[in-house]
Amino acid sequence: MKESTLQAKQQIVAGVQEQFSGAHSLVFVNYRGLTVAEDTAFRAKIRESGAQYKVIKNTVIKRATENLGVTGLDEILEGPTAVAYSSDPVTAAKVVDDFLSTIKRDDKSKLPSIKGGVYEGKAIDAEVVKKLAKTPSREQSIARIMGSLNSPISSFVRALNEIRKKKEEATA
Repeated sequence: MKESTLQAKQQIVAGVQEQFSGAHSLVFVNYRGLTVAEDTAFRAKIRESGAQYKVIKNTVIKRATENLGVTGLDEILEGPTAVAYSSDPVTAAKVVDDFLSTIKRDDKSKLPSIKGGVYEGKAIDAEVVKKLAKTPSREQSIARIMGSLNSPISSFVRALNEIRKKKEEATA
């Protein structure tokens, strides 16, 4: 192999490795079976969420993830593979799982599917990715906590307001 070809390939792997290093999770997708319209809609959903989605050669993914210390992806990285990733741990998994669940086919073998992924530096299978997709996002978790904190205060204010109204009715 020519030295320039080797350097070009190493630069590609380094670029992918840099993108993956900023991601909290990776979701590998078997995109076979997506129509052009579905793929376009899928990519739009990914962009809307702030995640990234790319079709990358399996060998490039494998080298980039190995350089990041991730192993155990040999079975996952067989056949056509695309990868979705984001800086949020659950966004990519949610978008992929939500979108793929909307696709219906009579022939189940022609459905695109989640192959597996990487979470916190470890290889995970498709079932774990689907569980990750069901996890509330950071924003949802914060909203739940704020709602829980706000509820007792709101109840207290309503009780004080009722006491005030009763006193006004009694003096009137």
